Amino acid sequence: GVAVLALIHDLLRAADWAARLVLLTGGAIGADGAPDDVLASPACAQAFEVVVTRHSVPGRQEPFYSFD
Repeated sequence: GVAVLALIHDLLRAADWAARLVLLTGGAIGADGAPDDVLASPACAQAFEVVVTRHSVPGRQEPFYSFD
């Protein structure tokens, strides 16, 4: 198999590109899994100090996220 490790701080881009995300926070794994699961996790909101909201967009298969 083939694996690619990319360090990306742009959460929207990471969610679009990856089938799996690993969120590192405080030197440890805070969340690991599908982009939807990781971005919706309390660990993601805490690590980036934001409220993450998932939106469905007509004509787009993947969800869109906003960070407030």
